Amino acid sequence: MSEDEKHAAPGGGSVLMRDSKFRPGRANIELVVRDRLTSLLDGALDRRLAAVVAPAGFGKSTLLGQWAASLQEQKIMCAWLSLDDSDAHENQFLASLALALLHAGVYIGDLEIGARNGFSDSRPRSVIANLVGAIERAARECVVILDDYHLAEVEGVDRVVKHLLKDAPGNLLLVINSRTLPSIDAPTLIAAGDAVEISAEQLRLSREETLSALGPSISDDEASAIFEQTEGWPVAVQLARVQKQARPALPLKAGAPGSLVAAYLTEQVLASLDDDVREFLLAVAVLDRFNPDLANAVRREEDSWRLIDRLTRLTALIVPLDIEGDWFRLHHLFAEYLLESLRREAPARMAALRRRASEWYAEKGEIVEAVKYAAAAKDDKACEALILNAGGWRVILTDGIGVLRRMLRALPADVIDASARLLVARAYLHCKDGEQREARALLGKATAINAGKNDKAFIRDFRTVESMLHVYEDTEEWVRAWKETHQNEIDFSAITPLEAGTIKCEEVVAQLSIGDFDGAAASLKSAFAYMRQSGSVLGLNYCYLHAGVAALHRGAFDIAQANISRALELAENNFGSDSGLKYVASVLDFALSVWRGAATSSDIEAFSNALAHVEEYDGWADIYIIGLDAAFHLALQCEEDAVAEELCARFETVARHRNLDRLDGFNEILKYHLEIRRSPSKRQDQIYEQLENWRAAQENGRLGRAWQAYYIGAAALARDADAEVDRVAHAIDRAMEHARRCGATLHLVRLGAAKALLFQRSRLHEESQAILIEAIEGASRQDILGPFLCERSLSRIVKEARDSLRTDEGALIVTDIMADILARANVLRPPRLDQLLSDREQEILEQLASGKTNKEIARQLELTENTVKFHLKNVFSKLSVNRRTQAIAEARRLNLIE
Repeated sequence: MSEDEKHAAPGGGSVLMRDSKFRPGRANIELVVRDRLTSLLDGALDRRLAAVVAPAGFGKSTLLGQWAASLQEQKIMCAWLSLDDSDAHENQFLASLALALLHAGVYIGDLEIGARNGFSDSRPRSVIANLVGAIERAARECVVILDDYHLAEVEGVDRVVKHLLKDAPGNLLLVINSRTLPSIDAPTLIAAGDAVEISAEQLRLSREETLSALGPSISDDEASAIFEQTEGWPVAVQLARVQKQARPALPLKAGAPGSLVAAYLTEQVLASLDDDVREFLLAVAVLDRFNPDLANAVRREEDSWRLIDRLTRLTALIVPLDIEGDWFRLHHLFAEYLLESLRREAPARMAALRRRASEWYAEKGEIVEAVKYAAAAKDDKACEALILNAGGWRVILTDGIGVLRRMLRALPADVIDASARLLVARAYLHCKDGEQREARALLGKATAINAGKNDKAFIRDFRTVESMLHVYEDTEEWVRAWKETHQNEIDFSAITPLEAGTIKCEEVVAQLSIGDFDGAAASLKSAFAYMRQSGSVLGLNYCYLHAGVAALHRGAFDIAQANISRALELAENNFGSDSGLKYVASVLDFALSVWRGAATSSDIEAFSNALAHVEEYDGWADIYIIGLDAAFHLALQCEEDAVAEELCARFETVARHRNLDRLDGFNEILKYHLEIRRSPSKRQDQIYEQLENWRAAQENGRLGRAWQAYYIGAAALARDADAEVDRVAHAIDRAMEHARRCGATLHLVRLGAAKALLFQRSRLHEESQAILIEAIEGASRQDILGPFLCERSLSRIVKEARDSLRTDEGALIVTDIMADILARANVLRPPRLDQLLSDREQEILEQLASGKTNKEIARQLELTENTVKFHLKNVFSKLSVNRRTQAIAEARRLNLIE
């Protein structure tokens, strides 16, 4: 993990500002203690939700701050999160929530890394499940307080909170402070007794609380008059106290409702201040939070500390945000009044103040905040310059993809549409979100804007992002263009290492898509070198993934495992345990497990979860094909055809959503495979014709992009009882020749297993065994067991082949592999309780059917002749027969043997 990545906050926030989100404003010693309300909150600890709902100025945050302090005294875990508009996106909201829990002492493990990257490519449901698990494991009461929820409330955030409430463990209470009741089904929870609401009426100060808040310097009569006039509205009472302290002789405005009283009192309070203090407050009103240095920068003065000290009597209106007392914010109602004054009196000044805030944040390296204030100032050029000076789309390499998302979200659409390089950056995000059509459209707009210009920065950005887009689009035209241009026309010495590494990764994917493993290996070597030179951990992560794909196809499982494990490690260490890169690596890890014969049906669920991430974010055709292929065949291994059918339907949706023709064609072959498991299909000729078309289109002995579909199609035909044996054998031989030539060992083994099945179906038992033994010998070097587990009839051939080799001491390694295959088959397809014959009885029956005598069976299976007789006696009894010929006939009738 780079130093930049270690210190990057979600959205690039500074450490002090970030910490201020996770604690209430510093308690004011003059606040009224609200025992009656904190008691209501204490009573909600056994509920799911407590909602504190009232307009501005009712002391919601103050009340919850008091209660949070009392929870800490009771040793109850309390996570505080002050929300703002930067949290108005479900992933960023979850990132802030995760860090709030961490700040409160909840162990969130690897989620911390993902949170600091804004969970930019994580699925919200998965993050919620992990956070809920972390809270549950804390094994202590946990209160999560979401302060100022209305500032971040959007549909996505409401959806996250609904799921959080639905899945909430028994030790969690969620507390929401908002100006309005959020759309989270709170009334339903309240009616069910799972939630409580504290409303504006309950938050109003009582007469006694009002007198306590006003203090002894104000007479009881005046205090009673203030209570009547303000109706116990806390902020109005506080303003009245400040106004009375400053101008004791000035009477309250009579006959006005509470809301107007607050505005009047704010005017009176400001009027009582010296001009320099009033100007200071107007200046900092544009800031969400401020410290003296930032205040000096926006005011272009050097006296902010002194002025802050002079505002101590406005303690209810200026809230300290940190223990050190360096950061502050204005009370929201007070700030809103000041901002309205600025809009009326000096709109140009408001924009200038925001531009200066943007400049200050830019100097501090806080680019997201800098862009936010430049956007608020409507300084479109400054917004564009800030993002492009930070590197445009390349900002993800130092601060993560979440920072790029937040910067672009801060800009109006017309600002992005007017900038070619910003359009390229937005196109990059569409690539990562699986929205290829949108990305291509934006690149088209960017090209039009830049037409006729020799903008080298744009050309560099465009070429790199378009290179990535090609991979996600996975079109025939792309591979053809790559062959014609990339190999000959790019001067890699004239471009940056990152650009060179990205283009080399594109070459790798293009080469893998046509089965050119030697070319992919050479390109990978260059890609690794360029990515290391550029310092891009993200780029290296992709290199390891591509290396894992290549090694998997080649059947080099040890190399595949090393690369996939490294990709998983890099993803978790740098981007979090819930990152998209981790899930891409998990798909490959799952496939490797399947083809090793180490996966079980329970692994399909974990694969499905990983797939959900890559469906939504960072998947491309090769990852989908590898994942579908492995999951489909694992379902067949476990005889769960319904699961295989669901997978085909799911990947059909993915193929159509992402416009991936190669995935769609591969999926069609698997659907044919499912058809013939139920009954002979009428599509043999169609499939065979398709294989012939693919073969006819091959170049230089290569099958091109159809190589995987050709392999799987030939193997599927071998299982079709109505397919013509000679034609299918010929197709398999051609596929095996191609696999052998390009080094696709995994697929060579799979085709060998399919050919053994084909010959078994044709009763060519010796040829079937010979082919199978050859395939197992090829598989034994890397324990490629999965291809032999997909059919029950394959287990029968394995048994027969093992029996034929029992007396061959030179074949011990192969027979050991066969024993492993049979053991794994029993795990995947355990004998049914109603199974007629035991495995040993079945084995002896098959030997009997081949015409062997008891003595020959004993020698073949390394048993005594008496043991064989004992088992045969049981077989005859179970089949209700008396003779060997009757046993064979009855076994065939029951489909126990062929």
